[in-house]
Amino acid sequence: MGVRSSDLHKFFKIAYHQIIMTITPMMDVLLTVEKNLPRLLEDEAGWNTVDVNYHPPRVERVWCYWEGHRINLHRIHPCERDEPYVHPHPWPSAMHVLSGSYEMIRGFGQGIEDPIILGSTILGADSYYSMEHRDEWHSVRPLEKAAYSLMVNGTPWDREMPIEQSASDLSPLTPEQKREILQFFREFYSGSRPPRL
Repeated sequence: MGVRSSDLHKFFKIAYHQIIMTITPMMDVLLTVEKNLPRLLEDEAGWNTVDVNYHPPRVERVWCYWEGHRINLHRIHPCERDEPYVHPHPWPSAMHVLSGSYEMIRGFGQGIEDPIILGSTILGADSYYSMEHRDEWHSVRPLEKAAYSLMVNGTPWDREMPIEQSASDLSPLTPEQKREILQFFREFYSGSRPPRL
């Protein structure tokens, strides 16, 4: 009896998620965070906010510390093709794109000189990826509408950054912005949400 292509697609999608989500330490942390997120989202006062707008794309961030990691809830706004900030991260991280899509450029390089660009990809809703080498760089550019993503950070590296931006130089979000973002994540991670394959 033949195998339907839809069954093969479902099998490989499940296999892909199982491999990609258990192969790295930060991806394991991200999965653990996702299991605990519905409970953490109940405590609205426990979440901080910052409007990351010093370079496109603008990122509205709601964040908290948990179990030695920082959890970041992001709403990332579209920008022009030549505007995204290509940057390394000061810590290992793992991400889950929840809604929307974005173009991501990836690069590699030491220090703060322009990195070697390795290529680009389009990440759609329910994409997972991690950045766990201190010399990885990337940029993201949401397509058509704002993208929502979950990011988890690990212990910071002692790494020089191209732009040393202090959080104290940035403004917090308005209470309404914070409520909107928290509500999106509550609905996404609610028990009524269709299960991922």
